[in-house]
Order: sequence, then structure tokens, then C-alpha cells
Amino acid sequence: PGVRSVTGGLPILVLARHDRPNYLRQCLVSLFSNPGLELSMLTVYVDGYSEETHHLLGLFSVRSRFFPKTVSTSRMKEVHRKADTITSHYARSLPLAWATYPSARYMIILEEDHTVSPDFLHYFAQLVPVVERDPTVMAVSAYNDNGFSYAAQDAGIVYRSEFFPGRAWLLPLRVWNGWKSTFPACCRGWSWDLWIRDPSQCRGRATLIPDVPRVHHIGEKGTQVGDFYWKLYFAPAQLNHDANAVIRDVEKLTKKPYDAHLTELIKTALPLPTDGKACGADMVPDNSFGLRYVLFYEQSGPSDVSHLEKILKCFKLWDLGVRGIYEGVFRFHCKYNHMLLVGARSPYGTRLMSSKVKPFKVS
Repeated sequence: PGVRSVTGGLPILVLARHDRPNYLRQCLVSLFSNPGLELSMLTVYVDGYSEETHHLLGLFSVRSRFFPKTVSTSRMKEVHRKADTITSHYARSLPLAWATYPSARYMIILEEDHTVSPDFLHYFAQLVPVVERDPTVMAVSAYNDNGFSYAAQDAGIVYRSEFFPGRAWLLPLRVWNGWKSTFPACCRGWSWDLWIRDPSQCRGRATLIPDVPRVHHIGEKGTQVGDFYWKLYFAPAQLNHDANAVIRDVEKLTKKPYDAHLTELIKTALPLPTDGKACGADMVPDNSFGLRYVLFYEQSGPSDVSHLEKILKCFKLWDLGVRGIYEGVFRFHCKYNHMLLVGARSPYGTRLMSSKVKPFKVS
């Protein structure tokens, strides 16, 4: 009951374009399926104006505000001008949203081309205490870039990640206070999420991400996503459908307990067989289920992910850079087994890899 009561105290900011009412409708329908949603805590800020979108928001009785459509004055390439329009919408909406909810310490943010799980609010509410206690947590995301059905199979697990996925996320006021004076406005070609991912903004802090996503990207055509890209990376991503999903080991998500827990997981995991030339799901025995495997991968230094990138491609995971790693450790599922890929030169590899183990590499 205590966790459920938190859901009503979290303001939700939906950022929308004026010309995509169908996406907005799907987003709102999914939000309304969440127990504990309070209309007074939901606001939609719209870039531009259309009668259809205005009428839709009236039907849902949702608080909203329409802004003049953003136009980039930049002379940069079109992709940067398009990024300007989104970032500018964030830059003018976020200060107003915090002013609308002056007592709020956290805010949930998502764009209208996303649908959410029936436990979306409950997911964030369970993790607020972690953010409260741990200043090394920058944000909580409801998305996992590797949340494909064959790789994300336990709705009760949350990871610490060095990568900020965005999509739908919880922003603490303490973090916003550190960003608000330098948050990019139009028109410098910044994508808001790339700006947040910059080391000068992350400052070594982690983002909490779920194994199974609580948000699904439905925008087949958008400012930065085309039909082919969406079908390849976003359409296959799954969405949790268990409205009563409970996150396990929440108390182990702050940094020191998480590091100790991760150490124990690696120490007690079975070595993943590396005989032969197999790479990917074929490495995992077909008769295994509910087990935990560890694979130490080759590194030239603590930050080297060149071999990890090849391994992730073998497992058909996100292959446009590594997303979801934490101090050299990458976690996912395969055939309903928990997988831990550990860098040989990472803090965990140097402590836990036996001298008899030869780090795995893909030639």
C-alpha cells in the first residue's frame, strides 16, 4: 500500500507534437490503465496546435498547454535542426512543469509516441526509495534497449547502467537543479538525450533500467526514427504485461549493495561453454533453464568493449554501441538463463576471473 500511494505523488509530463493525435491517444489510453493515476498529476505539453489534438485532450480531461510550433533557425544539417525542435520543447516545458508542481521531488517524463505497461507507475514508485538514498543514481528509465523477448525475461530484475536510455524516465529534482542553467535551448543542434549522456552531465552516475521494458516505442515515423530503423530495433522490444510485477532485491540497487550482489552473482555463476566456434545463443545449452552463466570477454583495458560489441551482435542484441553496461559487466537473459558478460580487465574481471580462464573473443 505504501508503494502504491507513491504513484499518486509523481507528476507525469507527456511531451507531444501537435500532428500525431493517434500516438497521443494510444499513450494516454495506456497511462489510464495504471492503478493510482491521478489526473491532477498528468500534464501534456504540445509543440504546435491542431484542433484534433485539442479535442482529444478534452475528451480525456487532461491538463494541457499548447506552444507555438518550434522552428529551428540553425543552418546545420536537417537532422540537427530536427533535434533542435525536440530539445527546445523540453527546454521550455521542463521549467514550467516543475513550477506547476512546486512540491514535487521527482517527475516522470515521456514522449507521446510511447505506450506504457500496466505497472508503469508502480515500477517507478518501487524505485523512488533507491533514488532517495543513493546520489550515485542519476535517473530511472522504464526502457531497456536490449529488451527483446529472447533477451529480457524477468520483470522482477532491475539493473544499474552507465547508459541513459531515456524513453520514459524519472527525473529527480536534485538532478534537474544541476542541469537547468545549462540545459540546451534552440538552436545548437543538440539532441536532449545525447546532451544528458555526455560525461559532463552524467558525472559517473548510473541509471536504473528494467530487464523487461515498461514502455514501448510506437513511433514508426518520427524526427529521428524511420520505418526500417523502428522495425529493426523497436518493434521487437517487448512490454511487460504483468500489472502486479514486483521488483526483487530493491534494497540491493544502491551502489555498495549492488556491487556486492553483482560480485556474488558472478562468483556463483556457471562458466558459459566456449568450446568450438559457436557465438551467441548456440553457446547456451538447450536443456538449461533458470541457471546463471558467466563469460569473461577479452579487453585491452577497463573501458575496451570491442570484443563485447561482437558478442552482443552474436546474441542479436542492440548493435549500435553498447547500451546497458555497468563497470564492464553486461547482463541479459538467454533461453531463460541469466547471463553475465564480464570484461577481463574490468573491476570485476580483475578480481574474479581465474588465472586458468582464457578471455573469450570473437575473431
